[in-house]
Amino acid sequence: MITIMGDGNNGHYLEDADSRRIAHIRQRTVRLGGLESKTQAIAATAEVRRVLDAELTRHLPGWPSTVSVAEQLHLVHDGAYEWISDGQKPLARLVTAAFDGATDKPWSIEFVFPSYVNDGVLISSAHVMVGALQAFLQREAGAPQNETSLLADVEATSRTASHGRRDTRTPAFQPRRSQSGDAAVTNPIGAA
Repeated sequence: MITIMGDGNNGHYLEDADSRRIAHIRQRTVRLGGLESKTQAIAATAEVRRVLDAELTRHLPGWPSTVSVAEQLHLVHDGAYEWISDGQKPLARLVTAAFDGATDKPWSIEFVFPSYVNDGVLISSAHVMVGALQAFLQREAGAPQNETSLLADVEATSRTASHGRRDTRTPAFQPRRSQSGDAAVTNPIGAA
């Protein structure tokens, strides 16, 4: 379970089920922490960016997707920040900022969003990104995945497969064939 909390200063933070802070949202950036090395941060960036692009395509139909392979990513320095790049554009900032005093995992990746992305899309994207990062870290550790991370994997896969379009019909509203073969819509409330 991931909980999103406001910090009162036009920002938010995300906590896991153990009340540990795992991400921050501030000034159009989402920072994901808990990474042990630069190599792990680069591999995580490819995974999280794939899910992020699918989420942004769902909210912003013209969003350009980035296909990144972890082996193609490398670090570049622009004088102020160290970025993880695919050779064409920077994908995420690499920062040393541990969450909740986790000195054994000092690396974080920060994704910068454009100014036209509203807070709702930013929070929704952060939630999906955290799920992707948790699934990545569990796969890397070889630990069995829990229900939440499996759900995040399934949602990310379905969003990617549908190219951002999601079927929002619930089973009660889906057309059903009547005995005569005609499509009939069932009444979800049960009234005539």
